[in-house]
Amino acid sequence: LSSLTVHSQLFAKAVPPNQSLTEPYAGIFHFTFWQYGEGVWRKLRLDPGNYIIVGSTYRPNAPGEFFIRIFSKTSNTLGVQDFRCSSGYRPVMATPISPEDQTSIEKTFVNKAGPDDRLDVNGIMKLLNSVIEKDYHLSLETCRQIIFGEDTEGRSTLSREQVENLLTDLRTLQSIFNQFDEDSSGTMSPFELSLALEAVGLQCDNKVVQLLSERFVAGEQDLPFHGFVSCVTRLRKLFALFDSQTNQEVKDKGINAWLLQFLTL
Repeated sequence: LSSLTVHSQLFAKAVPPNQSLTEPYAGIFHFTFWQYGEGVWRKLRLDPGNYIIVGSTYRPNAPGEFFIRIFSKTSNTLGVQDFRCSSGYRPVMATPISPEDQTSIEKTFVNKAGPDDRLDVNGIMKLLNSVIEKDYHLSLETCRQIIFGEDTEGRSTLSREQVENLLTDLRTLQSIFNQFDEDSSGTMSPFELSLALEAVGLQCDNKVVQLLSERFVAGEQDLPFHGFVSCVTRLRKLFALFDSQTNQEVKDKGINAWLLQFLTL
C-alpha cells in the first residue's frame, strides 16, 4: 500500500510497546512513504492466508483513490466491509432529571411558554444552552432538528414532558460524545462518530457515516457536539419513517438507500 493509518487501539494490538512501526514487520505491515502527488507502486509476494487491505490518504479524512491488482494461482475472494444499517434501541432505565434541571425547566415554562404550556424553538434553545456547558451549546438549526424529530402533532413546539425527556437524552448524548472523543478535541472524526452512533444504538455503514460527517460538520474539519446531536436526531427520525413505510419498492431498496437519499436534504 502507498500509506497506512492505524487507529491507536488497533496499533497497540499488533505492535509491542516501545517498538517502532518503521522497523520490519513482515506479515503484519507493508508500507511505503511518499511525497504528496507522487505515483507509487510496490510489488508484494505474500504467503497464502487472509489479508485486510487498508487504504489511507495524505490528509486526515480527505477523499482519495487507490487501486490494487491481485494475481493468484488459485481463485481468491475479495470483499469490502459493508453491511446493512440498523437501529436497535436497548430499553434502559432513563436517568432521572436532576433537581437543578427540573428547576430550570419550571422557571423557563413559567416565563416563556405559550398559552398551551409549550415551548417554541427559541425558548428550547435558551433553556438547553442555560443548563449545559458553553462548549456544548446548540445552534438554532439543531434545535429545529430536535423538534422535527419529536411527535409534535403538527406543531413546532414541545410540551413540558417532552422537554424533560429531551434534556435527559441530551445529557446521555453528551456523555457518549465525551467517551468517544478520544483526543479531547471537542469534535469527532468519522471513525469516532461511527463508534459513538453504535453506542447510541445506530449502526451505519461507511458511506452513511461519511455522509453524516460531511453533512453536519458545520464548516469545521470534524464534527462538533451540536452536529452529533443533529446526526442522532435525523437518523432516529429516518429509521422510524422507514419502519413505517408500506411501499414495498422502498422496502426492497433497503435502509441504506433510504438514508443516503434523505440525509442530504
